[in-house]
Amino acid sequence: MPVALFTLVALAAQQVTCPCPESIGAEAGSKPLIVVASQGTPSLLACGYLESSDTDVVRASEFDVFSCASDKPVLSFSSLQTATLQRDGRSLVITEIERWPFGPEWKWIDVPVWRYVVTPGTTPVVAKASVLRPPVLTPTQISEALGVYDASLSERGSFANYEEVIGRVLAAALTGDEASRLALQGLHRAAPAWLDGAASEFFHQALSTYQTYAHATGKVRELLNDRAR
Repeated sequence: MPVALFTLVALAAQQVTCPCPESIGAEAGSKPLIVVASQGTPSLLACGYLESSDTDVVRASEFDVFSCASDKPVLSFSSLQTATLQRDGRSLVITEIERWPFGPEWKWIDVPVWRYVVTPGTTPVVAKASVLRPPVLTPTQISEALGVYDASLSERGSFANYEEVIGRVLAAALTGDEASRLALQGLHRAAPAWLDGAASEFFHQALSTYQTYAHATGKVRELLNDRAR
């Protein structure tokens, strides 16, 4: 058998013999979301909840990454984390994404936040990098975001449009606009009765996204220590 064909057969066999161990989003023995075959070192596999897939890219949440035949995860992603997974040579590339209104005319889009490159080995190597790119907003759009924020504070009743308010203020704050940063940070004080349940979770996600970007890049001021926790 030619060497190249033998290698392909061996790698295919390795994939077959690497079912999922028990993981946060999959039962033991489940078919992996994706496998990155490797010669001489254990293959990588991801196991969890499949959202969608095409020829090259898998979209998933609540999943773990393992080395073949190991039940100790290399990486774990919760049900609140969504990512795309794809092969890149010998490595597995995972791009964690969040939904924010960063598109044209405040369109909600998938926004890459973190990228993980996992290289197989006896001890797999994980390289993590921030890949968040803030939207490009005009001064008029920043004023629009703050206008939505101000209007929501003047309303009575439920905080029904909290996603739009928080999402737009986050977008404006990530441009480095100081008024927007203060608005984002101070929302928990300006409207404490509104920030409960789902609204509270969404607000804290926005704070985390902003603070992570500020810390990783230094391109915007970090939030003060008295932010909501």
